[in-house]
Amino acid sequence: MNLPFIFAICAALALGIEIICTWKISAKEIRKALVLPTILQIFALSITFIRAGILPAFIPQEIVTILLYFFSVYLTFTTIVSIATTQKNRQLFAILWSVATVCFWGIAILG
Repeated sequence: MNLPFIFAICAALALGIEIICTWKISAKEIRKALVLPTILQIFALSITFIRAGILPAFIPQEIVTILLYFFSVYLTFTTIVSIATTQKNRQLFAILWSVATVCFWGIAILG
């Protein structure tokens, strides 16, 4: 096993737990608004799987690299905002986003 593979699995676990927890604690009327972010997170995970060699490359490698750096920066800012907030549930998710951020950066740099 290589390091990007391990990072991809860890990122999938962190974001998967975050997605499930968000859906469970959200009110039913808010869940409709969570569909697009959930789809984006699944797409981001598929990009990490492509880069780690788990999924076949159906997107050119240059685009995968650009998207991976984009999602890495996005997760970095999301983590910083979640740590700085006073909402308890956002601070709990900040731990999961921190793990996912480290994994995304690891895949982007090492992959």
